[in-house]
Amino acid sequence: MDWMTLLAAVGGIAVAQSIFLGAINMINSRQSGQANFYLGLLFLALGLRVAKSLIYYHWTGMAMVGISVGGAGLWAAAPALFLYIKTFAGRSVTRFEKYGLFAPALFLLIAGISELPFYRARMVYLTGSIALLLSLAASVYLLTKWRTVDKNGWLRIVLAGVFVIASTFIYQLFSPNLEIYAIGALVASVVLYIINFKGIGSKVVSTSVQSSKISLSKNQLDKITSDLQKALKEGRVYREQKLTLARLAERIDTPQYLLRKVIQQNHGKNFNDFINEYRITEICERLEKDTRYTIEAIASEVGFSSNSTFYEAFRKVMNCTPAEYRKRLQNGEMPTQNTGLRSVTSGMPA
Repeated sequence: MDWMTLLAAVGGIAVAQSIFLGAINMINSRQSGQANFYLGLLFLALGLRVAKSLIYYHWTGMAMVGISVGGAGLWAAAPALFLYIKTFAGRSVTRFEKYGLFAPALFLLIAGISELPFYRARMVYLTGSIALLLSLAASVYLLTKWRTVDKNGWLRIVLAGVFVIASTFIYQLFSPNLEIYAIGALVASVVLYIINFKGIGSKVVSTSVQSSKISLSKNQLDKITSDLQKALKEGRVYREQKLTLARLAERIDTPQYLLRKVIQQNHGKNFNDFINEYRITEICERLEKDTRYTIEAIASEVGFSSNSTFYEAFRKVMNCTPAEYRKRLQNGEMPTQNTGLRSVTSGMPA
């Protein structure tokens, strides 16, 4: 097997796999959460960029549309990486981040489809690679702030892999000949393999389209319910601020879409409401025993990261404000919840 055939085989499979996984995870994001959308977009973007390198090596006279689409993939990878880290950690995405950061990629995609002249392709690829490195630096900074997010090292593998891929992109731009240029494409392809298979093994990456009408067997339902209750009642994972469905699913080794289904099927609630009820139940139980602490201080201890979120959730569950609840306790009244959760969580170990 000659060099060109090896590169085409290894790189082609890696690109096809990344584009396939990217599309699958973007489709499934409605079921599994926003983080999967940006992960899928990252896979898709990197796959398109590596595909451009492979095609260019075999055909230096490739059409301008191919160069533009590859550039669009490169420019989309930068915000996709940053927003994946943010949403994986449970942080919200601003309107500008959601749309504005992808404007350069959209422009390049339109330019390619319209077959517009592309005079400064090299500059576009260089600045796009630098943008990816800057996004990587910002992502590393976020990860150092949210150390508890990356329990199994998955995010560190993604960041390390993107660093290697971005470095090869810059290396290619300064390569003196196509043979050395091809080494960068081969390295990027291998790194894509590693990221893809690690994600599949960690159950972070979906490999098939999830139906919105998922049917769980009794054994599946019982096991996930048992693992979930153990994590909440014994491990009290709800105390973790910015807890996300993805992180809880990782804790109990269950696919996100199945965990979401169990919560909806058993409790008829979305993930945030379900977790907030556990938090508020503990707040109420602690206040019934000891009223020396402020409600806000306890709210922070049990996982609420902001007072506004806490007040809104408390009123939703208890039908009153925190101040009204404390006053009723002082008057010897016993306020009731809007949920049957108390009977499930009462008696939890301290």
